[in-house]
Formats: sequence, structure tokens, C-alpha cells
Amino acid sequence: MSDTTPPEEPLNSDQQAALRIEYQLAQQSAEHHDRQAWTIVNGIAAISFIVAGLVIQRLGDGSIRWLITFLACFFIFVAVSAAQIAIKFSDVKRQKYARCCRIEEILNLEQHRKLVQRHGNFSYFGPIVMAVLVLLWLLVIATIWTYPPRP
Repeated sequence: MSDTTPPEEPLNSDQQAALRIEYQLAQQSAEHHDRQAWTIVNGIAAISFIVAGLVIQRLGDGSIRWLITFLACFFIFVAVSAAQIAIKFSDVKRQKYARCCRIEEILNLEQHRKLVQRHGNFSYFGPIVMAVLVLLWLLVIATIWTYPPRP
């Protein structure tokens, strides 16, 4: 049986049961990967904003310039890495939902096929949040090395 065309002959009950199990597993996997993507973005964003708040309070302290620079570089790396991982999880989610649609076509179901929606807003929102975090940390680095320390 091909992934692009419905089967020519009717499926027997074992084949239908196998497809229903595959459908259920694909649905669960899609939900799991969607949760993971959002958890990564939210967790990194929360931690990064908290640390940034603490760092911004100490921007005038010239004695910790290198520490702040290290923290900023570390959080830039974490934000970029988290965005890449979250995008990959989001891609797996889309593939799993596509498989659900294919199985629905074979079994004449409609749960996902009739759903009218745009692409998931994570496609844009997650990377934008991570880009904002990178810009925030770049501003911290620029500020700490541009302005003279407070006496």
C-alpha cells in the first residue's frame, strides 16, 4: 500500500486495527513533540528573562564585566540551540499530523482532514522569542562594554 494513494482493495479488520493503532500513536507523538517545543521555548525564555533582570541591575558594576559577558554569550548559545531543537520538534509534529491525515484518508475519517487552520503559530512565535532573547543579550554586552562603570 502506497503513502500517496488509497488502497485499491478494502482493508481487512487486522489492517484497519493496525492503522488505528498507528493513528493513535502518531497523534500521541504529535502532541508530545508539540508540548516539548513549547516547554523548551517557555523555559528558556523565563530563565533568560530572570537572569537578564538580575544582570541589568548590575550593569554599572565594572568589576563583573567579564562574568556578565560570559552569561550573555552563554544565554545567546542556549537561545539559538533551544530554537533549533524546538523547530525540529515542531517539524516532527507536522509529520505526525500529516500521517494522521493520510490514515484518515484510508479509513475515511475526518478528525484532522476537515480541520481548517493555518500553519501552527509556533512556526513564527518560538523563533521570534528566541531572537528577542539574543538581541537582549547582545544589548547587555554592548551596554556593559560601552558605558563607563559607576563609581
